[in-house]
Amino acid sequence: MLHVFIQPEAAQGLEAAVDYYAQAASPALAERFLIEFETTCANLAERPGIGSLRFAHLLEGAELRTWSLTRFPFRLFYFVEGDTLNILGVEHERRNIAPVPFRSSKKPD
Repeated sequence: MLHVFIQPEAAQGLEAAVDYYAQAASPALAERFLIEFETTCANLAERPGIGSLRFAHLLEGAELRTWSLTRFPFRLFYFVEGDTLNILGVEHERRNIAPVPFRSSKKPD
């Protein structure tokens, strides 16, 4: 199983989504969103190749993959580097992804 590393940009997107659900709906819904995110990350760490390569052209030098959450309209952008699953983005599915420049940043030492 791969280690999961959430890049700072992805952490910001995750935090914004959790805050939105907590304020617009309820803290319980925000918690369900977070649980689904964590479950999805664990599943991707076990089977990283299941994600779509649809947006692979947005990240040069790595196989950028996407996977949509089941109960929420968000998709995760990730790639594998060594023994690490790097989560690059947590984006709403209706967001125009084309102009989003994904950058591969290394884990802090």
